Amino acid sequence: MSIESRQLVVVGPQQIVPNTLHTTQGDGRRQLRFCVESVTAGGTEKAGKAFSIRLDNLLHENARVEPEPYHGGVFSGVSCHKIGDVSDALRDSLRGVVSGNRHAAHVRALTLWNRVRKVLSHAAVTTLSGARQFRADVENFVRHLKTSFPWIYLSPKLHALFAHSADCLMLFGSIGLYAEHGMDA
Repeated sequence: MSIESRQLVVVGPQQIVPNTLHTTQGDGRRQLRFCVESVTAGGTEKAGKAFSIRLDNLLHENARVEPEPYHGGVFSGVSCHKIGDVSDALRDSLRGVVSGNRHAAHVRALTLWNRVRKVLSHAAVTTLSGARQFRADVENFVRHLKTSFPWIYLSPKLHALFAHSADCLMLFGSIGLYAEHGMDA
């Protein structure tokens, strides 16, 4: 006598979307790393270390976030969004520490990332014009990273963001509704 077990949930391929939780966390950390790398490249390793301590204080005071030891000493979840919300302070902290061109590159990257990040984690249906704007922002964001930070590695997370998130948004009208951020909202 054998009992055949059935699947609890059947998920069609059209219902699979990129998991934006890990995408937003990865790119949030990447932005912070770019800032420290730019300071180090424009000065010395000592300047980079001093800036990373300054950055840690800035995040603690302005965003009220601290690295989480159980996530390997990095930021996760809501902390990544809090950091994005205080990116003006992050931009200001780079002024005078990196060259004018490098500062402008960071300002543009942070601005584009905030546009993308807000759509990725928004648990609501987006209009068609909003979806088109998201596609343009994603393409501009990744293109800007590749040209302004040539050492960047196009990770699978960035590839999912660049190649698939806009299509899912156009198809389903939302990404946040289908990911962990959407369930939290």
